[in-house]
Amino acid sequence: MKINKKLILISAALLATTPAVGTVTEVNMPTVQAAAKQKRTITVNRYTGLYNSRGQELTHYKGKPFITFGKTTTLKYYGNPVKIKRNYYYYIGHGAYVDASYLTKINGHKVLSLNHNSYVYTRSGKRTKKLLRKGLSYAFTGKYAKNETATNYVFSRGKTAKKGKKFTVDAEVGMNVGANSSPHAYRIKGTDTYLWVTDAYSRQNVATFAASVSDLKNYTVRPPKDNLQFFNSNGENITPTGFIYPRHQLLGVDGQMYIWVPKENKAELFYHIVATSKSFDTVHKANSSYRDESIEIGNAFVKEADVETYGGLKKPELINTAAEAQADAQKQASASERNKLQALVDNEDTVKSSTAYKLSQHSTQENYDTSIKEAQTMLKSKRNLSVAEVKLTTWILQTRVKNLYGMAKRSQ
Repeated sequence: MKINKKLILISAALLATTPAVGTVTEVNMPTVQAAAKQKRTITVNRYTGLYNSRGQELTHYKGKPFITFGKTTTLKYYGNPVKIKRNYYYYIGHGAYVDASYLTKINGHKVLSLNHNSYVYTRSGKRTKKLLRKGLSYAFTGKYAKNETATNYVFSRGKTAKKGKKFTVDAEVGMNVGANSSPHAYRIKGTDTYLWVTDAYSRQNVATFAASVSDLKNYTVRPPKDNLQFFNSNGENITPTGFIYPRHQLLGVDGQMYIWVPKENKAELFYHIVATSKSFDTVHKANSSYRDESIEIGNAFVKEADVETYGGLKKPELINTAAEAQADAQKQASASERNKLQALVDNEDTVKSSTAYKLSQHSTQENYDTSIKEAQTMLKSKRNLSVAEVKLTTWILQTRVKNLYGMAKRSQ
């Protein structure tokens, strides 16, 4: 189906999807504690949920059923952020807390959310002793400028556009720029440039959705109907119980292969899904509405017959045949095949210390991390591993490394 959605820019923020080399100048990034002495308000995006003092998600707020705010909302907060388990939260009263990483503004100022503990740098690129904490959002003012002589990597602001300018967009995307949040943006059709959802409004509903930017950097498909089924490398159904994968959500795929399905006693053609964490729907019984929930599904596959082409890059090449899939599923992996996979697992520290990994988006890093953990668990298990699952896992890890920022460009 052809998408041709129009929207009008309200503010001036366009997103560049790639970090730039440089350093931030004229930027004041006070700690949250310092910001709390001012207006004491926070602004959250429309997908923000609420939590209790134990970090558990609330289903009611102020005596009424609650899922998310449904729109960008400004709230009063009380006291300094508190750490509950591993995350930071703001208290907004009525027993409710907001995850700090979901903030879009603090006291009226835009914020930066951190994936890692980060030091503040001077204009010349020299590190100070001031440490900003992972999981918190920090208000900032001032302007961005590049420093070409700096050796450290930071984010640049990117391009801007005038209020009232119209753009054609083809999807709404989770940007994965925060430690525990995924603020949304519209993708400008045919580009790698995005508009924050909070900075624009759409003349028509943009029904097509992608969980992360990494989905749109690959061949893209989508299910023509709700309740798409997911499978693992052994052809076993791993669709989360009680959840529905909706037909309007895109899937980035990076491989095409046959997998032997034991229940059907035949090999079927599958796509390998890029993202290891996917957004599912479940019905909220209190008011019959849907709750959107991100679930770590791991490396998953979908039947080619169950999806339709949406667009994107060239269709992935087929990596095996139906006959090979059947034979590999029924044969035990050799020591050399296991050793090849083990070598990729043992290379984890080298990959994670590389610039390519450090500059990759959080979702791309997460895909690699999840794949490594799955391979480690597989190799440590006492069961007999089939050639099929070892070969597919080896292919997945090799592909994850190629997908890291910079690697893919060099291999083209």
